Amino acid sequence: MANRIEMHGQIKAFYSIVFNNTHDIRTTHVSLYIFLLNQNNRNNWVEWFKCPYDLAMQGACISSRTTYYSILHDLSDFNLIEYKKGINNFKAPMIKIIPLTLPKFEQLTEQLTEQVTVPLSVPQTVPLSGNILRLITDNLKPITDNYAIFEKFVLDLSKPNITYNEFIDKFNLLRKSKFSNKDNKAKGQFNARIKEGKTIDDILTALQNAMKEKNHIESGFKYLTPEFITRSDKL
Repeated sequence: MANRIEMHGQIKAFYSIVFNNTHDIRTTHVSLYIFLLNQNNRNNWVEWFKCPYDLAMQGACISSRTTYYSILHDLSDFNLIEYKKGINNFKAPMIKIIPLTLPKFEQLTEQLTEQVTVPLSVPQTVPLSGNILRLITDNLKPITDNYAIFEKFVLDLSKPNITYNEFIDKFNLLRKSKFSNKDNKAKGQFNARIKEGKTIDDILTALQNAMKEKNHIESGFKYLTPEFITRSDKL
């Protein structure tokens, strides 16, 4: 999987497994597998890569650590990945993406309904014009064209993104503080602002502006916390 062509084939092969019900694959399996593909891509397709459980849970929208490790174990049983456990559930496991082979397209294009024995429409008595014919044939694109769109989506995920931990590091550097990343309320507000389209620069700019305000200066920036600056009304 060292290039886009192989990435494309990996995604196509994976979804052929999904569509053919080869395994009992659920939405959590799909979301975690796609996230692991993205992480492997960001690691330049090394054979083995680390993936912290909290990062994977956030990226795959899995809220329970127990569920995360169960899904990870399932992906291994499905022969989609290999993983080496960390010392405990708090240590990052090592992940390996197993290359997949796309089955023959004949397996994906089997006729799903009985053959029609009578014509569905009356034959045309005059030939179609060139414009009409082109409109019809232009729509006869193979379903597999959608994989190119999906491949682009997955590759776009590899663009650098800002996690809450990284935000806290930048916040502390700017604020000269030592806030931890354990404030779930602040973390939830941060994620909500990111989903709304805000960026890390927007939030840090709001912090810089607040640090210039008289009341914050007089209080020694006592109330300038990650929870405060990530509120929707502060941006």
